[in-house]
Amino acid sequence: MPEQKYTAYQGLYLSFFSRPFYRDVALNWRGTGFGFLLALLALCIIPGVLRVQNELSVFVNDEGSLFIKQLPEISIAKGVLSVNAPQPYVIKNEKTGEPFMIIDTTGSVNSLSGTKAVVLLTKTAFVIRKSDRESRTFSLSDLDSEVIRIDRFSARDFLDSLVESFPLVFYPIALLMTFLLRAAEAMIYWAFALMLSRSASGRLDGKGLLRVSVVSMTPVLLSGAVLLTVGLEIPYWWLISFLVPLLYVSIAVRTIFKADIPGAAE
Repeated sequence: MPEQKYTAYQGLYLSFFSRPFYRDVALNWRGTGFGFLLALLALCIIPGVLRVQNELSVFVNDEGSLFIKQLPEISIAKGVLSVNAPQPYVIKNEKTGEPFMIIDTTGSVNSLSGTKAVVLLTKTAFVIRKSDRESRTFSLSDLDSEVIRIDRFSARDFLDSLVESFPLVFYPIALLMTFLLRAAEAMIYWAFALMLSRSASGRLDGKGLLRVSVVSMTPVLLSGAVLLTVGLEIPYWWLISFLVPLLYVSIAVRTIFKADIPGAAE
């Protein structure tokens, strides 16, 4: 059985131009290629994750600061909230002038109905608006064993910690979602490769064609990561990144048949 000539690492650059590389992937590599795709995506999504973190940081510094500076001193002890400020205390969106959060432990405000606020803190509950018609209430009694103090400084520290830890939380989620999306896309390319194979003078191994379909995405994935890193936007890149692998698959299948390698047709 022929040995694999090119490694996955070499595929990071050979996938852009090498016909022998694609022939090797189809005939000599093992597996489905999805392990290669996962490793490739683990590298390529890093610029996107860092960009989202940067946008979150900008939002926290610009928008979050507008709310934090209005935040009073809040304490929660044995599931009961207390506030060192006149009530009802309203935190507003300074850009629109509309209320964002209402804090009231006196009982005069018990729901978000009739207000445009998104959040309500009462003596014993935390209420958040899900839609114009629906809100969700969380009891503070779950915190009866803790004493929590919130002020502008602690709120700022929390948001800074959130921004710093964001990649650790978001990266695996982004990797999983991106992998599922790209795996589904690879199946489309695989179907195209099978169609080309049947229309040729023979038929390639289905698993080999799947590997070619997966690897054909390498150029656009790496290019997309570079474009994101340098902040360059290309019109209709989403369409280009879908069509280019089809071109690579087409060239790869024709190259394999033209080489007339024994075993290419089964």
